[in-house]
Amino acid sequence: MKDVPLLKVKGISKGFGVVQALSKVDFELRSGEVHALMGENGAGKSTLAKIISGIEIPDEGNIELCGKQVTIDNPAFATDNGISIVMQEFNSMPHLTVYENIFIGHKEIYKHGIINKKEAISRTVDLLKLFDMQGQISPHMLLSGLSVAEQQIVEILKAARTIPKS
Repeated sequence: MKDVPLLKVKGISKGFGVVQALSKVDFELRSGEVHALMGENGAGKSTLAKIISGIEIPDEGNIELCGKQVTIDNPAFATDNGISIVMQEFNSMPHLTVYENIFIGHKEIYKHGIINKKEAISRTVDLLKLFDMQGQISPHMLLSGLSVAEQQIVEILKAARTIPKS
């Protein structure tokens, strides 16, 4: 199982009307790897990320998670299977706190639309410790009070929120 990629996309294509954003793209990600998608505007980076994260549906091609073919047709499926994408543009709410931004809508923390504040704060503290940021960012800080770099860190923490609590 060690040679099986965590994520494998094969022959992914996606068009928007007359614009072909992706054509037969292949991509693999293995445990311990870090990848950066780089290219000119319009190269298809965001489109591939949106397909992997369930925001867009490919016109053709296959996706495998841990060697099993899957259909990632919504963001919840992606998140439930450990897929998080940190985009260059923030997907945050500056008027909310760090912990609220990290766990907003997270089904383990929100029950019937009500946040488990104690659990969200505790898990935020754990994430801040994991990333050695506990002295710089507090769970109670408003996102609007953070620097752009710190807001990006919160986006990364949001992507890492599925890491089990220690």
